[in-house]
Amino acid sequence: MAIDPADTTRLCFLANRRLQGPLVDRFDVWERAGGRLGTFEGVVIDPAIERARYIVVDGGRLLPDWRLVPLPAQLDMVHQQLRVEIEDGEASAWMKFDPSRFRQFNPDNDTTSINPPSE
Repeated sequence: MAIDPADTTRLCFLANRRLQGPLVDRFDVWERAGGRLGTFEGVVIDPAIERARYIVVDGGRLLPDWRLVPLPAQLDMVHQQLRVEIEDGEASAWMKFDPSRFRQFNPDNDTTSINPPSE
């Protein structure tokens, strides 16, 4: 999976600690077959189409290894986890995520807001 360099200027990153709920805690991310992929770190949003495109998952053990995992995902509040609709949880198949290459999502900023304030 590759992201066009133009996408990194259009897409925005929203860290889980900036979410208002329900994903404010560190949720585990699991694949459909039941394998743990890592922890949820945030979402990558496309403001132009008003949708989240990827979740950011840290699959590293000692050092961070942030990867983009395509959506959809299902939230399981009972077990405090996200389940992604993928078959193979091989992290090397996903693009490494570097937050410095993406704008930070800010709902109060017209350039990244999904619903900019009306004039």
